[in-house]
Amino acid sequence: MKDIIFLPGMNYQVEKFTSDYEIKDKKILIVGANPQGIVKYFDKSNQIEVIIDDYENFITAMDDLSKEKNVSVKMMEYSATDYNKETFDIIYAQASISRDDKNQIIKELKKIAKNDAIFVIGEVVHLQEKIPGFIDDILANNGLAADYVENIEKYYIERKFDIIAKIDLSYSLKEFYKECIKLLNELKEDDYKELSVRLSHEANAFLKYGGDKHLGFLTLIMRKQA
Repeated sequence: MKDIIFLPGMNYQVEKFTSDYEIKDKKILIVGANPQGIVKYFDKSNQIEVIIDDYENFITAMDDLSKEKNVSVKMMEYSATDYNKETFDIIYAQASISRDDKNQIIKELKKIAKNDAIFVIGEVVHLQEKIPGFIDDILANNGLAADYVENIEKYYIERKFDIIAKIDLSYSLKEFYKECIKLLNELKEDDYKELSVRLSHEANAFLKYGGDKHLGFLTLIMRKQA
């Protein structure tokens, strides 16, 4: 049994991709924190690079993945990497690029992706054009700048991506926040007070006040146009 991927989209995004697409012998870039569970879905033939842009998550991932000989973890800005042009066959991001600097990130990821590379991008989205204050708080607390769901496809088409598949994983957000509650029950509050308070507020707001009517999660599988 695979580990729970503690991200919006949970295990569903990577399960869908790895079961439906050829990944053997591909060079893969994973963008974002908590990559440990994601890595386990890929093949030992894959050369996998992981980039994380905050120190605490970088150290945790590096320690957890130190025994994986085909995986390299680096601390790097997503919008300004150290990779050469046309390096990767697959770019994988799960809940990591829905930010104010998304335009710069996508420009950089396109640059370091090979022609015809596959992009697997999962984004937190808002389901209505106007969202209530408690949803704004959830997004702000996580450093997210979610787009309106109706605009996502247009955004990527304008940036020269061919959309292969669109997968609505909005249902996974309830599961994600239920896992947050389980995690809170396991944490020692004195050691993780700030995290506990934030997760508790977010999980309760989402689960009790109808957050699923306002927030969703959409995965796009795309090909970079040559």
